[in-house]
Amino acid sequence: MNRDPHYFHSPTSFIPERWLHEATTDSNSVFYKDQRQCLQPFSAGPRNCMGQYLAMAEMRLILAILQLRWENLRTFLLVGKKPIHVRMKLRDSSLSPSAA
Repeated sequence: MNRDPHYFHSPTSFIPERWLHEATTDSNSVFYKDQRQCLQPFSAGPRNCMGQYLAMAEMRLILAILQLRWENLRTFLLVGKKPIHVRMKLRDSSLSPSAA
């Protein structure tokens, strides 16, 4: 079913853009009529893949390890803004509209 041209445009080609949100909303996209719900990577129902939860846990673990090992670098391309000096003066009450 995953390679059936009835369900997917160019089913044997590697085109990751078919899974983007724009492909489902833009009626001019060649992937607009793709039946994405036909793809069940771990199958479905009572005979689905026993290892699907293990695979998902491993993917989460890999992402967590990548995030922990990511080196935080300082950014030197941003320009710091100088403080704005403002002088304030108390207004004369004769100029206020309520004094009329």
